[in-house]
Amino acid sequence: MLAQEMRQVNREHENVRRQALRQRRSVAPYLFLLPGVILVIVWVYYPFLQTFWLSLFHGNLVGGPARFVGLQNYRLMLQLPEFQQALQNTVIYIFGISVCAVIIPLCIALLLVKVSPLMQRIYQGFLFLPVMLAPIVVSIIWFWLLNPVQGVCSQLLSHLLGWNIPDLLNDPTTAIWTIIGITSWQMFGVSLSLIFAVIIGINRQYLDAARIDGASEWQIFCYITLPLLTPLLSFLLLYTVLFAGQWAFGPINVLTQGGPGNTTTNIYYLLYQFGFVFFNTGEASALAVMLFLVLGSGAIIEVYMLDRKVHYDN
Repeated sequence: MLAQEMRQVNREHENVRRQALRQRRSVAPYLFLLPGVILVIVWVYYPFLQTFWLSLFHGNLVGGPARFVGLQNYRLMLQLPEFQQALQNTVIYIFGISVCAVIIPLCIALLLVKVSPLMQRIYQGFLFLPVMLAPIVVSIIWFWLLNPVQGVCSQLLSHLLGWNIPDLLNDPTTAIWTIIGITSWQMFGVSLSLIFAVIIGINRQYLDAARIDGASEWQIFCYITLPLLTPLLSFLLLYTVLFAGQWAFGPINVLTQGGPGNTTTNIYYLLYQFGFVFFNTGEASALAVMLFLVLGSGAIIEVYMLDRKVHYDN
């Protein structure tokens, strides 16, 4: 009888120990995630909530106390002609830089595969060099290259071909495309290196089997290479949509200051002007919140649409 009671007590202790162990194991993953969650809350969500709170007030950093105005700052931004122009330009920046950051690097990477390994490294290093330069440095370099009077490009074209290039940065029809080209030139190397790394990492058995079956190079690209590149291409496209306007801020600030006639300004530069030139914290905060909501919604829609077209190599 005593032995049976002892076995019952041991079983109860064992059940309690196992239950405690299961609880510790269930809590352990959350403990590992806790530092990251705290950092995200402190550095992302709290500043966003504070920005939204500031957007409900009208105030100036160098003026008197802020005055509560509710959603008036949002209505003011939506009715502002500069905001509408900046929003249109931001869309142009996104589409223009997306072409240069995704499609053109894909074409160059496909050509790099066909050259020798030594030339591959040389070309990659040469094309990746602009990525390591600061945006201010890149902007100054292109300012001297494109100067219509003493610029390197104008001098070469004038002496060699007799051409006189226009002032691309002060022409309303070419200024925004020049900024897109400069920004894309700097970010080109990142996309090229990533796409090239994925292409050379594709299992060669797929390609050899397709060639044995009589598939052409175009068919191999359309049905093997491109589908296996879709995870990376979708990431690059999403990354460009979110950060294209931010990448263009440096060249805009140095080369055009949003001109001529606001033809090169975008949402980020307009936000900078309201916040750090005019010191209107309410309007700047409202613009930042709208920018977050628009880009966030666009990113969610893009992820949903692209995820249905992505193919993975299992």
